[in-house]
Amino acid sequence: MFDQLVWEPGSRGFRGIDLPGQWGIRGYGHYEEEYRRTAAGWRISFMRLSRLRIEPLVGPGHDIPAYDLVGLMPDWLD
Repeated sequence: MFDQLVWEPGSRGFRGIDLPGQWGIRGYGHYEEEYRRTAAGWRISFMRLSRLRIEPLVGPGHDIPAYDLVGLMPDWLD
């Protein structure tokens, strides 16, 4: 798993740690999931996100480009 959380520079910290000019974090880790089969089909019964490494994003470079991405199909879980 890889994720990146972005916010306005200096507006908040992460987990109680405030770094001057911090504008986000980059995280690496994995998901743990358990499934149960029901009459309606397979359902997620448990999910946990574990970050094994977290890098603070500080300094210049906080402008994230806006991408014109295709959205999810409304029935993707049906």
